[in-house]
Amino acid sequence: MKLVTFTHGEQTRTGVMTGDRIADLNAADGSIPSEMVALLTGGDAMLAKAAAAAQTASTALPLSDVTLESPI
Repeated sequence: MKLVTFTHGEQTRTGVMTGDRIADLNAADGSIPSEMVALLTGGDAMLAKAAAAAQTASTALPLSDVTLESPI
């Protein structure tokens, strides 16, 4: 799982990059933090939530539509 921090429009969020698409984790599951440090400090349980959300995310943005930020 490749975790990323990205900006789309005016919002910076956490996501998972698969190929040339970004799954917006917070949009898929509102309990997942939109800030990477908070996501990582959630430990294994939060990473498992992120992996599940990435699999079921209905919002997958094209990489060309987002700006990748420093992950942390």
